[in-house]
Amino acid sequence: EYLIVDPALRSCVPDLERGHILVTFGGSDPGRVTEIACDGLRKLDRHMIVVIGPNRPDILRTRSESDDWPGGLNVIFSPHSVVPYLNGAAICICAVGMTAYESLAAGVPVLMTWWDDSYLSTAHDLGSKTIGGLLGQCDQMTPNTVREAIDSMLPERAVLAQMSATARALVDGR
Repeated sequence: EYLIVDPALRSCVPDLERGHILVTFGGSDPGRVTEIACDGLRKLDRHMIVVIGPNRPDILRTRSESDDWPGGLNVIFSPHSVVPYLNGAAICICAVGMTAYESLAAGVPVLMTWWDDSYLSTAHDLGSKTIGGLLGQCDQMTPNTVREAIDSMLPERAVLAQMSATARALVDGR
């Protein structure tokens, strides 16, 4: 099967040891899962980059208190590409869709949710390939499920390295 992704993703270098966490849920985030994910990541001593799509400028307006983000927080609104934000990332939290495939092409392990049952088989197929983890359908995702998944993945450098290699092999960016 083929999927067209930006060839620039091949130049991304994940930083699985000290890299930032990228959080992005597309142009509209119909499940408002950006806020749920960010609530789960509060107080995590890791830099966060949150990319917000053009249809949700209201997300995170009141959620950038510096005490909540000891590693720092950058909120990016509607960029042309996620390539600069995948570069140097340790993990991408996203929905099953184009951003998940872009993350895989960049070699960045993913934690994925999905919008509804129509994405279920794709989510499980990707989840079975050990390229990251599944957070459940967006209406079941909680801040605790996000935090538990991050806390279990971040310390496992060898596992993250294998996920990164498997991701790149799955979506080779060519």
